[in-house]
Amino acid sequence: MDLVRGKYSYHYSKQMGRMPEKYARYYSSEAIIALNYLDTHGIIQRDMKLENILLNNDGHIKLADYGACREEGPDQKYRSNARTKIYKSPEFIQDLVYNKAVDFWAIGTVIFELL
Repeated sequence: MDLVRGKYSYHYSKQMGRMPEKYARYYSSEAIIALNYLDTHGIIQRDMKLENILLNNDGHIKLADYGACREEGPDQKYRSNARTKIYKSPEFIQDLVYNKAVDFWAIGTVIFELL
């Protein structure tokens, strides 16, 4: 992974308190584009959270921490509890089989946290 000289989005959100909507919209849209890219390559990120969204000097994001990633296959079913508690989707909480939708639940939680 390239060196990112910015900070975690988590640090900015804690410094600023409530992030202005235009910044939250910008960062969350970039995160959604990144998740969509992973999705088109069959990858479930599974640990989307503010701490894993890095901001570089140009103001763009980079996703970090791919240790919990899994490759999504047509017949693969996942049942794992490898996520940060506050970002867990209902499938994780209920210990059900899940898919890539868990990443989009987590990004919704990230957007809520930013705002």
